[in-house]
Amino acid sequence: MMNKNAHVSVIIPCYNVRDYIANCLDSLINQQCLPKEIICIDDGSTDDTLLILQKYSSKYNYIKIIQQDNQGVSSARNRGIEIATADFVLFIDSDDIINANLIHQFESSLTSDPNLEFFYFNYTFFDVSKAPQKSSKLIPLVQKKFESGIDLLTYLLERKNYSGVVWRY
Repeated sequence: MMNKNAHVSVIIPCYNVRDYIANCLDSLINQQCLPKEIICIDDGSTDDTLLILQKYSSKYNYIKIIQQDNQGVSSARNRGIEIATADFVLFIDSDDIINANLIHQFESSLTSDPNLEFFYFNYTFFDVSKAPQKSSKLIPLVQKKFESGIDLLTYLLERKNYSGVVWRY
């Protein structure tokens, strides 16, 4: 694992996600290149979510926990933006697991193009109703550069692959 921290703050809204949040955080703390900070917004959880977040936060000083009354995912993300200290923000949903190379790939892209404004990546969907399957096979990250946001949007629309989810960018 690299010791370098990336120029990215990861923001995770959390509401009653005790069954998912540990896998999400594990995928972040096991990155080849660590994020500058992981900001977990506990949005008034009533299950053990906060206890799990506290366990991770006590072990990793770059994991921050913010508690608020339940105000919804948008409010939680906005709160994370307010306290983020990195140059870039990556939103992750609490049930997401990210590729171990994602943040390293972002840093490499940023190094090759310091004027990078936007980083887009694809995802794989898995069915949580089926038993989880362990696999060491990673889906390769394919790089493609777009000169503008309009070029990216055109590319996505032509392939009918546009998604408005914030965790994909």
